[in-house]
Amino acid sequence: MRYKPMSLSLLSPIGLFGVAVLMGGLFLGWRIYFWNEDPEARPGGRTGEVAEREIIKWMESGARAERAFERAWLRAPEDPETYGELERAIAIQAELRALDPENSFGSVSRHEKLVDRLETTQGKTMRRRVQTLAAEASRLAQEGLSARAMVFLEVALAAQVWINKRLQDSEWADIGEVSRLRQRLSDLKSEKSAAAIDLLVAEGEAAFAGTRWNNAEEYWSKALALQESFNFNSPQSRQARWRLVQELKDRLQRVEAARLNEQIESLLHVAQGEKSVDALERALDLQESVNEQFPSSEFNRPDRLEDLRNRLWAGQSSALAASISQQMGILNEYLRAGRWEKVGSLLGRIDRSVQSFLGSFPSSLLPDASLPRQIEWLIEREAEIPALVEEVEKRLVLHPRIPGLRVLGSEVDQALYSRIMGNNPSRWIGDELPVDSVSIDHAKIFCRHLGWMMGRTVQLPHLQWLAIPELQPGWKDDLWLSHSTRFRSHQVGSSRFVGGFFDLFGNLEEWVLHPDGKDRAWLFGGNGSDRFETVIRRPVRWVAPHYRSRWIGFRFCVLSPDS
Repeated sequence: MRYKPMSLSLLSPIGLFGVAVLMGGLFLGWRIYFWNEDPEARPGGRTGEVAEREIIKWMESGARAERAFERAWLRAPEDPETYGELERAIAIQAELRALDPENSFGSVSRHEKLVDRLETTQGKTMRRRVQTLAAEASRLAQEGLSARAMVFLEVALAAQVWINKRLQDSEWADIGEVSRLRQRLSDLKSEKSAAAIDLLVAEGEAAFAGTRWNNAEEYWSKALALQESFNFNSPQSRQARWRLVQELKDRLQRVEAARLNEQIESLLHVAQGEKSVDALERALDLQESVNEQFPSSEFNRPDRLEDLRNRLWAGQSSALAASISQQMGILNEYLRAGRWEKVGSLLGRIDRSVQSFLGSFPSSLLPDASLPRQIEWLIEREAEIPALVEEVEKRLVLHPRIPGLRVLGSEVDQALYSRIMGNNPSRWIGDELPVDSVSIDHAKIFCRHLGWMMGRTVQLPHLQWLAIPELQPGWKDDLWLSHSTRFRSHQVGSSRFVGGFFDLFGNLEEWVLHPDGKDRAWLFGGNGSDRFETVIRRPVRWVAPHYRSRWIGFRFCVLSPDS
């Protein structure tokens, strides 16, 4: 019987079965081989059991971490610490992935799920927190509570930085928001600094108004340092105020000017007495310094500078005038005491002082306008002074009724007048004859010059000083009147001695001082052209002040310093 091949329908099941049997045999051989070679690899062996237990342990830890996160999130979903447990669970799943690389326990998908939840919950919550804090900071800033607004912005900034660092791949990460928050925080800090500077400026103004210069300087110096530092560090900021820097520097200059002005006021307060010139000089120097260094200050006062110059001018001139007066007093003492050896040197010093006064203070007045002429006149006649004074002293007599008053015993003769005045206006010439043809002004000039020489007051006598007994008829022949003069003057001291004086009646009329002497000049005693009866009836008469006559002469009185 011939062999026939199997049909395809029978061969396919039988072939498949054979292949299965063959594969099972191969697998069985492989297991038997590894069973004998590595007991640890047997199912239910020690190594497999340990790995399984460790995976289960990590899974339980991850579950606990997830439950802890759920509880914390329900309590405080916006607290960053809430997400610590969730991060721990993610870390555990990362460990499980290492232990289960084939994902036998689903660790890979679980890890991805936890990471996604972290990004979804924490990122969204933190981002909402950032927005809430930023909005609250804006509200506080509008209300002027910059310090509190800065706290909110700092918290918001920290939260956004945390999001960008931890969730950098999430939709909540925003680098631009960090920049905006930092800019807003910087602006608030700038405003706070500006407010602090403005406060210092205001406190400085208050201190300045209260004349507390040191406090004003301290406040403005601090404000200047802060503003300069701010301008340097943030030149583009709105609070970079360059003009304020210059204003603060100007204010500090005001403080210095105020200090100098205070010194000036103090010096002006004490600018009196002997030290007034020194104080005025110092005040003038300070005011010049203020005007030069601080021209824009309110203490720049050209008017006071000019006033100080005038006052100093007056003070210096007064001081020099007082010094001259003091020297003149000493000179008069020397002249009265006859200390001629000291007169010459003192005259030289006085002359230099007078010339200095006239050169330095041309618009100021000396105590006596005639002082320059007096010193010049005394210097010219220095050698003649002792003899002239001695001669005059011999001819003076005490007034019989007025203590301390001395009067020339006779009329002034031409010799004495010529030596004092340097000229002789007389019509009848003779050294021993009385000087005539002198006006009352010439007589006063003679008295002044003689007074310079003697260091005393010399003047014409007052009418009341010459109150004497009435003329007696028996005196007629002893007086130089019209009946005896032959119409000319006679030697002084040659007539009758009446009332303690010679020549009081007759010879020449004499100039006298009278209370009514403003527009009139008064004469006393009659002259050689008058009749005796006329003189008895009217011994006093008045003429015009400029009147001169050959029948008019004069005598003088010398007053003691205490008369």
